[in-house]
This record gives sequence, structure tokens and C-alpha cells, in this order.
Amino acid sequence: VQCQWGLSNANLGVLMTIAMGTHAFSSFFFSHLGDRYGRKRVILVAAILVFVVSILSGFCYNLWQLLLCRGLQGIATGIGDGPASAYAAEICTLRCRAFGLAVQGVGWGIGTAFATTTAFFTVPRFGWQGLFIALPVLF
Repeated sequence: VQCQWGLSNANLGVLMTIAMGTHAFSSFFFSHLGDRYGRKRVILVAAILVFVVSILSGFCYNLWQLLLCRGLQGIATGIGDGPASAYAAEICTLRCRAFGLAVQGVGWGIGTAFATTTAFFTVPRFGWQGLFIALPVLF
């Protein structure tokens, strides 16, 4: 995307950071929605939003569109993060709770490894846009 759109390193940095920044913000301010509306419901809505916005990211034609999509994706993941942790703690027995939360916690690392591996096969053939479309469909 940097070469295709002629982005500066600063623009690329903002693009790479916006999802995590909005994730942190929304996780802090909106995680209580799981307590109010039910954890499973909030997790499901957040997952659907991530799915839709991820696919929309593949159809962006400029930096501002992609920043918006990545920001919305970060908000959605942040909304689901707190309820997912609480739900993992609730469904695991006391004996396996630490392991269950560890599995939930390493999801970001596993997801990043999966995305990187998928990019290796997808980007050369379909471009960066194909990655944003392939990952939600595969996941």
C-alpha cells in the first residue's frame, strides 16, 4: 500500500497504529457493554463489525478511507475484547481458568502469525486488498 499510494513513512506509521490505538480507546470506554447487554451478544456484534470493516478495507482507494476502516476495526475489536476476557473466565473451571485466559490472551499473536502467513500467499497474487478480503473469509 505504501508503494501503490506513495505514502510517506509517517503516513504508513499512522496507518499501522490506528487500529491498536482505537482498540485501546474503545476497550477502555466500551467494554462495559458486555455487562449491560450480555457478553455473547456484544462479542458477536463486535465480530460481525470486524468482519464487515475488514472486507471494506480491501475496497479502499485512498489513505483516508483505509484509516477510517482500520480505525473502525480497532473500535470493534476493543468493544469485544473486555467481554471476551470476562466470558473466557466465566466458562473455564477454576482448574483451567489460567490456561483458558492464556489461550484467549495469545489470540493476537496467533492472529498476527496467521495473517502474516496468509499475506505471503495472498499479496503477490491479489495485492494488499486481497488480504483484507481473504482473512475475514478464512477466519
